Formats: sequence, C-alpha cells, structure tokens
Amino acid sequence: AKVSAVVDPLAVDVTLVPEAARDRIDPRAAGPFLLSARDRARLRKAADTYAACMGRTGQATRVTVSDTGRPLVTTLTQVGGREPTPMPRPAPTEAPTVMGVCDATVFSTPTRTEKAALRQLNLLVGRCLKDKGRSAERGSVGLDLTWVPQGRQQAPPVAESDQVISSCVVAARREQLDPYVAPAAYLYIGSPSEGTGQRIPLPSIAGAALLVLVLTVGVSVMAARRLVRPVNALTQAARRMRDGDSSARVTVRTTGEISELATAFNEMSEHLQRMEEQRKAMVSDVSHELRTPLSNLRGWLEAAQDGVAELDPALIASLVEETLLLQHIVDDLQELALADAGKLRLHVEPVHLGDLLNQVTTAHRGRAEAAGLTLTAAVTGDP
Repeated sequence: AKVSAVVDPLAVDVTLVPEAARDRIDPRAAGPFLLSARDRARLRKAADTYAACMGRTGQATRVTVSDTGRPLVTTLTQVGGREPTPMPRPAPTEAPTVMGVCDATVFSTPTRTEKAALRQLNLLVGRCLKDKGRSAERGSVGLDLTWVPQGRQQAPPVAESDQVISSCVVAARREQLDPYVAPAAYLYIGSPSEGTGQRIPLPSIAGAALLVLVLTVGVSVMAARRLVRPVNALTQAARRMRDGDSSARVTVRTTGEISELATAFNEMSEHLQRMEEQRKAMVSDVSHELRTPLSNLRGWLEAAQDGVAELDPALIASLVEETLLLQHIVDDLQELALADAGKLRLHVEPVHLGDLLNQVTTAHRGRAEAAGLTLTAAVTGDP
C-alpha cells in the first residue's frame, strides 16, 4: 500500500551515489550536454596535446573524460619522491596557459551543442529567479554547472553562494534533464499471495509464532542458567563461610566480571583462613604463657593454706614476681588490642643493637643447645 523506495535519477540517494551530493542529480544524466562522437575525438586530441605540452614544461597532468564526453585535464603535484597527488581542478573554460606556450582554449571552449544547452539552462534559471523576485541578479551558469556572477571569471566561494540561486540552478537542471531520463521508479514490497488473493492460514502463523517463542524461551533459559550457575556457587561458598568453614572456595570456569568476583572471594577466604589460624595460635600461646605463673601462684598459695609452706619474705617475693609476669602478659595483650584497633601510640627511642642481639641469643640458646649447636653474638664498636 505504501512506496518502499523511489529510484529517481534526478533525486538520487547520496549514500549510493556520493558524487551527486551537491544537487542529488545523477552525474550520468548528461542530457543536451552530451557531446557527439566527432566533438569527443576532437576535444580529446586537443586535451592530449595540452597535457603533453604541460609535461614538457615539467608539470604532471592527467586526462579524464566526464559523463558528457568532455575531457578534463587535472593538474598533479609531486613532493619529493612521492606519487603525484591531484590538485583542485579548474573549470574547463579556465584552463591555464603556461608562458603563452600551452594553449587550453581549444578543448576548454564550449561546443555548439553545449552553447545551446547553456542558453536553455540560463533561460530556465532566469525564469526561476524572476518567480522568486530575484530578477535583478546578473550572472550565468558555466560549463561546470555553477552560477558565475556578472563581472567574475569563476564561481564565487561556497561562503558567498546564495541559496535561492543554488535552488534555481538545481531546479532548472532537473527541468532541462527531465525529457532525457527515465521516469521515477516506485518500489513496492509485498508477498506473492497479495497478487493472487490468497491468504496465509492462521494456524501456520500461530505455529510459526509458537516456534519462535519456544526457541526464544529455550535460548533465554540456557543463557540464564549459564550466568546464574557461578552466582549460585558464590552464594553457597559465602554461606559456608558464614557457618564457620574458612576453607570455602569457588571454582569458576567463566571469564569476565563474575570470574574476577570469584577470584576476589577466594583471596578473601584465604586471608580470613590465615587470620583465623594466627588467632588460634596466639590464643594457644597466651594460654600457655598464663598457665605457668598461675599454676605457680596457686600451688604456693595452697601449700601456705595447708600449712606446708610458710609465707616468708622469700616466698612472697617469688609470688610477687609471678604476679608481675602475669601483669606483663596482660599488658602485652592490651597493646595487641590497641594495635588491632589502630590506637597504639609508639614512642620511638634509640636502642643499642648489642643488647638486642644478646636478648635474641638468650631467648634461642636453649633450643640451639638441644640441637647440638652453640649460639653466640659478637658486637664490635658502638652500634
């Protein structure tokens, strides 16, 4: 019922014909500007002669043929050892003459058919300008199909172009070329059954729709399961860790953000497991350090209570020493708690390294002797 596309040589799609971006007219539509075979041969010979003359002067050129059959000479420039690159091509009527030797007027002058076509085109442009109240405009359309104001030898820059004049030139060209091109073709898209009056059965449409729906649901379910499986694994591992299993790990074979999340979870689990092991080891060490002085205190106090031992000054001094040891252990635990909370204050003081080394060797000398080793520390100077 509706036209899907229009194929018109006087209003082409510029995405398909980029060279028609200026006026949307197919450049192959030459119309009355199409040259005869005799004029083509004569102008091509003159263009080749001009190009050869330019070559003898050291200027590289290239000869091409437009859709109307008119030869165009493009000036090339060469920098260093690179290939020549085309320079902006002058209008055919303004090809330069080099030192009065290379004459371009022979092939750049309009032929009889081109002059007649230009007269007709300028009449159409003048009529359009008159209808739009611009009859005072003075100028004409040249062989390059651009408007040249009177008194100028070439078309004005784009910044100076008038939209009314440009629209009139395009409208005049379309009116002039209309008898020479095929009419616009309208493209309609439909089904073969529309022409025969047949209709597609409703059950067939319903079956096709149901098949598409089933395939869509199946693909969606498979994709969802593939995405949800690693998320479920992460959830189960997190619940195991909540229940106290610090060895919970996740194995994810996918890539992307979920894989990075699983890797981060495994690293966190390993870190928590190490922290838990260190905590258990510290609790065991602290309980061992506390058990010895408490056992000594309890034993001596029970002995004094039973009358086995007397609380003489020596025993009281020993009990006080054990109490000071307990106080030292409690102070160490308090410092560890402050360090974990980030509230520990440090007082930095210089330490004699000889004393520090003696403390270390004294602490480990018993284990060294048990292993048959002799552990000594030698310090020279004043470190």
